Order: sequence, then C-alpha cells, then structure tokens
Amino acid sequence: MSNNNETIPYFYIIKNVKTNIQYAGAKWGNGANPDNFLTESGYKTSSTIINNIINEEGLDTFEVISIITEFDGLTAKEYETIFLVENDCASSMDWYNCHNNETGCQYGTEEFKKLMLMKYGGGTQYATSGN
Repeated sequence: MSNNNETIPYFYIIKNVKTNIQYAGAKWGNGANPDNFLTESGYKTSSTIINNIINEEGLDTFEVISIITEFDGLTAKEYETIFLVENDCASSMDWYNCHNNETGCQYGTEEFKKLMLMKYGGGTQYATSGN
C-alpha cells in the first residue's frame, strides 16, 4: 500500500471473529498508516476494551472489515464521528464503541462507569475497561 513511515490517516472497522461484535475507529497524525494497523508491532486501536481482548485472546481474535483513507474533504476524526453517530454505535450491543465522539465522558469517571454499566451490565468483564 505505502511506505510504512508515511503518515496516512484512516478510518477502520474491525470485528471480533468469535462474537461478531465490531469496533469502528480512526487513526491520524504521526504514525498513522493502515499498513501497520492490527499488526504485532503496529497500532491496535486506542480502545482499552479492544486491547484487553487482544491481550487475553490474541490479535487474531479480530479481523479487519474495512479501512478507508479517502474522506471526501473531511478529516479522519470527522468521518469517524459521522459514522458513529449515523449508526449510533454507542447504543448498540453489536459495537464495542462506548461513545459516538459526542460526549466528554472520560475513562474512569463516574459518568463513564455508569455508561459502561448501562451498556454492558454489571456482569461483564469489560464494563469498566475503556472506550
């Protein structure tokens, strides 16, 4: 695709091959390159939930469904936000995403914990693990 040192902002969708639950995200800025995405030494998302699953079950638990590098005049983050909002990923049990980029809900806050409990309930191991 490109030189691994080249910065290429991208939007991605990955899927847990065991549960079929998906996660959508974007990477931009220094180090952004889809060639390095979801590789042992590359970027594996900023999501604590996804990284915990990878650490516990392995990188091959996820498959890349889509990578987009052209955003029709938008930034990667703007494209991600539009996708999350239009699909309301935060409210869907089919997505690991805990927010639609519209909230100031910070990891570890009471608001975040309430959001995780509301979405995943009290019995799941990832209820307070991250976004």
